[in-house]
Amino acid sequence: MAAITTLRGTASPSPFFSLPTAFTNLKWSCASSARYNSTSSNQWKLRRNRDVFVKCATRDGLKSRAAYKLIELHAKHKIFKRGQTVVDLGFAPGAWSQVAIDKVSPGGRVIGVDILPSQPPPGVSTFQGSIKSVGVRELLKKFLMDPERGKMRENRYLRKGDVYEEELEELERGYLDRERDVEREEKFEEVAGLGEDDADVGTKRPVDVVLSDMLMNTSGIPVRDHAYSIDLCYTAMSFAMDVLKRSGVFVCKVYQGDQEDELRAKLGLMFNCVYTDKPIASRPESREIYYVSKTLKKGVTKGDVFPWGSY
Repeated sequence: MAAITTLRGTASPSPFFSLPTAFTNLKWSCASSARYNSTSSNQWKLRRNRDVFVKCATRDGLKSRAAYKLIELHAKHKIFKRGQTVVDLGFAPGAWSQVAIDKVSPGGRVIGVDILPSQPPPGVSTFQGSIKSVGVRELLKKFLMDPERGKMRENRYLRKGDVYEEELEELERGYLDRERDVEREEKFEEVAGLGEDDADVGTKRPVDVVLSDMLMNTSGIPVRDHAYSIDLCYTAMSFAMDVLKRSGVFVCKVYQGDQEDELRAKLGLMFNCVYTDKPIASRPESREIYYVSKTLKKGVTKGDVFPWGSY
């Protein structure tokens, strides 16, 4: 079994308060330029356009340009909410975890998993090991069962002596306001078919979002790289079936190829809504696409999705 190391990010608050603004500006300036100018056959121009996101990531203090892919996916599909639990599979170098911890703070937690050792972003906890290992999955599940593990300490609410604006709004709301919110959520769950037997009682299904940007080293052989990416998606899907709430969201990356339709069909077996997307920050020549899937279907088992039983 792979060696497991659990690291804890520092308790400092997430520094990326301007991500929505940054995304808006990027989308209509350097990001748009990268998408529409990249059709040129001039290789120098292509490289320059690719560097736009690298420069923006450096400017915004992000681990890599991949952060902008998740920022756009969230802007389109509303993946995150405050207070949620997120598992980021293949998190290194940590750009997606940076975005996630910003979106779920305060009160949320992000747990990254990667076979490579990597320093977690502030506020993120990590496991070092392969998610394909049964032992790693079991340790991760035990960690997730405690809703307080992986959360930042109380000073996560403070930034230079001030309280988060959103936290102030929450403090100002009265008990009756919060009670009305709970009633509205209960009515929504009832309409959506999320009865008490499916409402993730206790901590059996503690995760709100599973992210998978996992990627094996590419071989340069498209068929092989596609097969590897499909295998990683299936591994992430299997894990999501174990831990994801009925109302949860699953995001995965895949290289396009002849097994893509089968993957989409399996996601359709698992989830009520499945969306396909290619963010602006994804290089035009790249064969990668992303699936955003929402709300697990009731009664679906791993045997239904993976009849051969290898995941």
